[in-house]
Amino acid sequence: MTHVFVAFKIKSGGEELASGGLVVNLTESSVVLENSRTGEILFDMTLSNKIDVGASTWTCSSKRIDIKLKKASDDLNWVVLEQSTSSVQAIPATASTGPRPSYPSSSKVKRDWNSLDKQIDSELSKEKPEGDAALNGLFKQIYERSDEETKRAMIKSYQTSGGTVLSTNWGEVASKDYEGADRPEAPDGQQWASLHK
Repeated sequence: MTHVFVAFKIKSGGEELASGGLVVNLTESSVVLENSRTGEILFDMTLSNKIDVGASTWTCSSKRIDIKLKKASDDLNWVVLEQSTSSVQAIPATASTGPRPSYPSSSKVKRDWNSLDKQIDSELSKEKPEGDAALNGLFKQIYERSDEETKRAMIKSYQTSGGTVLSTNWGEVASKDYEGADRPEAPDGQQWASLHK
């Protein structure tokens, strides 16, 4: 892995930071986040290993700050992100580090979370939509697989008829006036209303 990723959730004041209030100071061994408007240091960390400042990037939205730190050496696996008072050494990436660490848990049963994610994705992809969702999915498929003339017919017929007509035949739709003379009957129990005064 060539980069280390750090994300911070913003609980409040995110709009101010996202609109230019955040200053990210990176050195080869530290990350400092500062609110430029108040001068408050939001985060200050000494890194356990060196980074390439020029190749590191960051983004800020109203809800989170994402920092992508480029490792100075791709040959090292970072065991910890922040340098502690005890000496911490990075492990060479070529060294055998044993099994990958799992998520911390108090459960005595070990779970392979990656396979569980794949299983859930597989089950979700097999679910078939029903009712309106199935109908909308069908219309979406027809639209995506159609040529430009068919797409134009679908858009004009649906929009100008107030959602009561959906046609794929441009030859028929091109000359129709669904808002005037060719307006279909309103559905049972409803009536057409004009928004124009």
